[in-house]
Amino acid sequence: MSVDPVVGCPFRCRYCVLVHAGNTGRKPEALVSPATCLEQLLGHRFFVRDETCLAIGNETDICSAGNVDYLIELLDLMQALPLRNPIVLTTKAPLSQALVDRIRREGALRVVFFLSYSGLGPEYEPHTSEEQLRANFGMVRRAGFPVVHFWRPLLPQNTSIETIRRMLEFAGEHADACVFVGMKLHPELSRALIDGEGLQLPPGAESRVGEWLPGELASTIYRESQRICPRLPVYRHSACAVAFVLSRSNHTATAFRGGICPQSQCPDSQRAICELHKVVPSGPAIRDVLNTIGRPLRFSRMESCVRVFGVVTQEEFAYLIHRLGCPIVADRIEMLNLYHGDIYSPVNPRPASDG
Repeated sequence: MSVDPVVGCPFRCRYCVLVHAGNTGRKPEALVSPATCLEQLLGHRFFVRDETCLAIGNETDICSAGNVDYLIELLDLMQALPLRNPIVLTTKAPLSQALVDRIRREGALRVVFFLSYSGLGPEYEPHTSEEQLRANFGMVRRAGFPVVHFWRPLLPQNTSIETIRRMLEFAGEHADACVFVGMKLHPELSRALIDGEGLQLPPGAESRVGEWLPGELASTIYRESQRICPRLPVYRHSACAVAFVLSRSNHTATAFRGGICPQSQCPDSQRAICELHKVVPSGPAIRDVLNTIGRPLRFSRMESCVRVFGVVTQEEFAYLIHRLGCPIVADRIEMLNLYHGDIYSPVNPRPASDG
């Protein structure tokens, strides 16, 4: 669940998805107070206490200097309850020891840092330096937090074989897991990136919806990671990394997907955890979760998925897949955002029993 009480990022990364909304290079604006944010979160129909994974501040850099006080106040309120939900903080801001130590004192919270480090350099990320980005890893890891190297976006400019090897050598020593992600694209965003940022996109990418990542690039990264850092879990999906560092199953049903799961560089111990939870829930359990949607929906329990008859929104679909832990097939998904991931990709249902 994306928790976005603050909008606007002070940084101006040239590839950022926030560019098309004019939300880069601007002072962050708090839409609600931390107390109201937590109240709205706790009251959300799709929030499950101690279970739902929370990503805080995707519409900003939540660890940038202008957001630090807000973040700490929100975490203080979560600690007071306390909430045991996994909390993901994604950042490429210069971190201070004082901030990391302060978050460390929120001892009841399960905080995971996704540290962005693309290797693109100041031409694309003018507020960063490689020295500062690398320093973040040591600082956060010394404090005892799980650290995921968020290697994104992958472009022709940062995917030479030399760059790939250098990044994997670093991640193998300084991260607990690595997630690599291509360029998120949509025609509206592409126009903004080309016209406003002067960005050169890969050939044919201007009209693409989704992600730019050549298939051979993923294969190259996996091959090199097996050689350079075989003990480092390397994934294409954030949910896999979160599951690994927290020793829990992946709740986005990735284990069901033969085109995604087997290719990951994932330890046998983690695969065993996901395999143990690779089940389609019972009919009554499915019905209980569907009732949360708030309108009648018929379903069929299949061998490897749940077939839902009717139209569901993108948010409802994501909730169902997280709560049921297996693929969902619906008549239609009403997409609310410009960008979406593999959990919405079609699967081939095999009959089991009706519900």
